[in-house]
Amino acid sequence: MLHDQAGSLAAAGLALAILFAGLTGLAIQRGSICMVAAVEEFVTKRRLSRLFGLTEAAVWVTGVLAIAMLFGMQLDVEPDFGFSAGILAGGVFLGAGALLNNGCLFGTIAKLGSGNWHYLFTPAGFFLGCMVSPTIAPPPVERAPMQMELISGGVALGVLALFLIIRLIGTWRHRRRGRPEAEGWQESYAALVIGLASGLLLLLAGAWAYSDALTRLASGGGLVRQDVALFAALLVGALAGGGALRPRVRWQARVALGCLVGGALMGFGAAMVPGGNDKLILFGLPLLRPYAWIGIAAMTAAIWVGLLLRAKFSNDSGR
Repeated sequence: MLHDQAGSLAAAGLALAILFAGLTGLAIQRGSICMVAAVEEFVTKRRLSRLFGLTEAAVWVTGVLAIAMLFGMQLDVEPDFGFSAGILAGGVFLGAGALLNNGCLFGTIAKLGSGNWHYLFTPAGFFLGCMVSPTIAPPPVERAPMQMELISGGVALGVLALFLIIRLIGTWRHRRRGRPEAEGWQESYAALVIGLASGLLLLLAGAWAYSDALTRLASGGGLVRQDVALFAALLVGALAGGGALRPRVRWQARVALGCLVGGALMGFGAAMVPGGNDKLILFGLPLLRPYAWIGIAAMTAAIWVGLLLRAKFSNDSGR
């Protein structure tokens, strides 16, 4: 009897996790969430709305975890890793790969949801990069994680309130300038859904990022039913968001090659950090893991420098 009840609870937990993964994919696609797009928006338009949205998603995850702890829930925290030059280098590889891929791991899901099947080559390349990386660069050294108890519920809720106030001010400014209301709230709605769904997913299924699943597969760990189910739900949610059930982009071998090589660079970097930007933002940042903050900072800087160099060479060739 107890065995049957435990099985029913596990099945219900997996069903909820699948639902939240689908909502995450939907929000990623509808909000056009992507590190490359976020940095490019800042470089070209001097706007921080997408970067702010990514940060806000991490803050919502922190809020979910802090509230869970206030109710006495025990969390299976992620391991921490000591600082090393490899983490910085891994972040740079993540950024370079995302730029070549024209989308980070979030952006890859968004583009697949829009019917751009070139991006099926990105996870394939990511897998290959994860396989190659340990033979060239040693993985970071694991250390005892910082306890989540250091994050108080009051502080987390206070940060959430601050983010909401900033969002309300941003919406008011958009209205004053005569812009559509949806433009000011698009990233906010996406960040809210991604953050809440990912936080609940973390409680139900642990660190579930599809980059994690590919990394485990590349290291010989194999895929489990949960990995496949959650990735499928993430992709179905993105497809629902984009309404794309068939290819909408003309096939170009050059684009597919860029996705494969870009994915490989991201996989190479993810094995060094460790973790792709999906895991770093949704799990590493909320859990206050220093390696995640360093990796994301290095990735952002690499994308920024790459965009500036791309613009410079484009201008020089156009003269």
